[in-house]
This record gives sequence, structure tokens and C-alpha cells, in this order.
Amino acid sequence: MLNELQTIFTQSGDWLLPVSSTLLALSVFITVMLLLKLPYGRDNKEQDQLYDYDQLRYGKLREESGTFRLAEPLVMEFTNLNQHSARIASIQEMLNMSDQPLPWTPEEYLGVRQTEAFLISIPFGIFAWNYFHPIAGIVFGGFVFLGYYYLQINELSNVSQKRKFQIRTRLPFVIDMMALTRSAGASFNQSLEIAANESKDHPAGDELSEVLRQLYLGRTQHQALTEFADRMRDEDVSDIVFAINKAEELGTPIADALSEMADQMRLKKSQWGEKASAEAQVKMSFPGMLIMLACLLVIISPFILQAVTGTM
Repeated sequence: MLNELQTIFTQSGDWLLPVSSTLLALSVFITVMLLLKLPYGRDNKEQDQLYDYDQLRYGKLREESGTFRLAEPLVMEFTNLNQHSARIASIQEMLNMSDQPLPWTPEEYLGVRQTEAFLISIPFGIFAWNYFHPIAGIVFGGFVFLGYYYLQINELSNVSQKRKFQIRTRLPFVIDMMALTRSAGASFNQSLEIAANESKDHPAGDELSEVLRQLYLGRTQHQALTEFADRMRDEDVSDIVFAINKAEELGTPIADALSEMADQMRLKKSQWGEKASAEAQVKMSFPGMLIMLACLLVIISPFILQAVTGTM
């Protein structure tokens, strides 16, 4: 069938092949989107067995995510395939740090990105299949799928790393503020609230507000701070949490422990700056060499041209 269609396209002219390929790709894409709008094969009993939190979470995802709302069956299929993926732990860590507005699980987040990559790759693959070769269509569609998927994961990683860096650089100020308020007689919750208000509209303030919210919900100080350290996965934050929890257990003044940790954080911050400066010098050497060669070429090119034209 494909051979007959290719013969007809060849006889009809070169313009018919790309136009027909584009129309075929669009029709397949629209058909897939319409099929995905059909009710997903999940009976009412299974729906009733879901926890209330999961029902609310799925409702939020359907409301805010167009991909999840329109392509939920395909997303759930990819989600099931991701259950045993080796990247689940790292994706969960990146989701925690990137402060995602939607309550994704790592399997669902990967499923949504894979669904988007799959739907985007279909038109490109079909176009390359008809216009070039079937193998070219498979290869090009796979390349588009992998390219989009890894770009999305890389974007999530960049956002989480940037947010972690912002929190880390803000920590010395936060610890100093908590040490001062504790020395003035404030409780731990009050000092934490003051530090969170001073860092309002900053990632550090968001994390401190989350710790404070956990405390108001009845979690112990040890549990709330440990969860904060687990979200950050940072050595400095773990040291601060350990020092605060240990001071609370031993009954020693927390203000002294916080002041000592703030001094250590300032020292590490200066070391980070020195390290970044040294790395920048190394990274700038190659562009500087290129600029020097370009300037040298601009200076000597008139003499070279004069010598060449003179000999001619």
C-alpha cells in the first residue's frame, strides 16, 4: 500500500509529497488527541477505592495540566512503566527542590513529559517517513522524543539546582536572625517565623514557612527539621539541623549553636566565592585566547594582504 501511494505521489509532482505528508501527520495527531479524550478505562469501584487525597490531587492535575487532562490514559500508561525506573529518587528530589505548583509524583511527572514527547514526535516521524524513508521517520521521531524529554528533565534539574543555591547563600543571614531573636528571648517558633518573614518572596523563606507550617500542624521540631534536611539534600543544611536537634536534646542554648553555625556558614560562603572566582579564571582563558587571536589577525591582516597583492 505504501509503495502504491509513493508511486502516485511521485507521478503527481514533487509538491504533492510534502503537502500530503503534512496533512497525514496532522490528521493522525488530531485522531490521537480525539481518542485520548475518551473516558479512561477505570470503573467506578476503582475510583471509589482511591483515597480522598488522591482524588483531590488528580482533580488538581486535570484542572491545571492540559497534557494530563487531555491525555490521561497515555500518561497513566507511561506512569505505570516508570514505577521501577532508576531515576525516581532523583526526580523526587528535583521536584521537592524546584517547588512545583502541581502535586506530581515522580512517576507521573515523567509520564507527562514522555507523553508530550511522544505526541510531539508523531508528526515529525510521519513526515520523515513519507518524505524521506520509513527508517528516517523512525529515527527522526525517536530523536525528537528523546530530545524533548531530556530537555524537560534538564530544565527541572537546572531549576532545582538554582533554587538550592539561592537557599544555601541565604542560610547565614537566616541563622544569624534566628540566633539574635533566640538571644532576645523568642521561642524557636517565633524566631523561625521572624526569619521566614524577613526572607519573604525568597526560596529560603518558602522553606522556612513550610517548616513552620509543619510545626503548627503538630509535628515535632525534630521531625519538621529532618524533613527540611531531606528535601534539601545538602551537607550544610544537614549540619545545621543536626546542631539544632542535638542542642535541643542536650538542653544547651540553641542561640549559641546557631551563632557558631552562622560563623561556619559565612566562612564556607567566602570559600565558595574564592572557588567560583578560580573556576571563572580557568573558564575565561579559552575565550580570552580566541579574542587575542582575533585581535592579532586584525592587526596583521593588512600586512598579509599587502604582501600578497604585491607579489601578484
